[in-house]
Amino acid sequence: LALAISLVIVRGFHNGPVVPPASPTSAATGSVPEYYVSLYPIGKNGSVGREGSPEGLLVGDTLTGKRLAFLAPKKGTSYMVVSAAADDRTFIVDSVAYGPQGYVNSPADPPATWYLLRLSPGSTPAATLTRLSIPAIPSGIIGSAALSESGSELAMTLQTSPGGGMRTGFGLRSPFTTVLRIYSVATGKLLHS
Repeated sequence: LALAISLVIVRGFHNGPVVPPASPTSAATGSVPEYYVSLYPIGKNGSVGREGSPEGLLVGDTLTGKRLAFLAPKKGTSYMVVSAAADDRTFIVDSVAYGPQGYVNSPADPPATWYLLRLSPGSTPAATLTRLSIPAIPSGIIGSAALSESGSELAMTLQTSPGGGMRTGFGLRSPFTTVLRIYSVATGKLLHS
């Protein structure tokens, strides 16, 4: 009787996998983006750098890990911000001054230069940068930035000091205010603040 009960109980348990099997995903299904752009430190002659080096842009295929392109910054600059639109082929990046002591932010921050990065996998070149008309904003006051899902607007937070003036440098003046601004990617015009 004990053996019969044991067999019924054991047969009642399914030995299927606890985790469902993985299936390939694509950007079209809204899961894993097909391509990525990452900040990547560079050393002399474009070699892999170390932390604290200026950063270039590494473009790759998310699923295969294949490197599609590498965009080195212009001499004396470094890329600092990367944000993607929903199509996984449109990105916004900014370039800031970078010197022997690192990011140049004193006595006054040099402005950030904004670019639209478009990916064309299988083409030569696989990635192209287009300078945008976003107005000059001191790089040290930019808190964060994000490209809209459509790729048509850039939102960024800026740190302001009392009286509405912008602070300079990475050290926060107290008190300070964070301002959200939204710019048109096509025209560089301030849409909302």
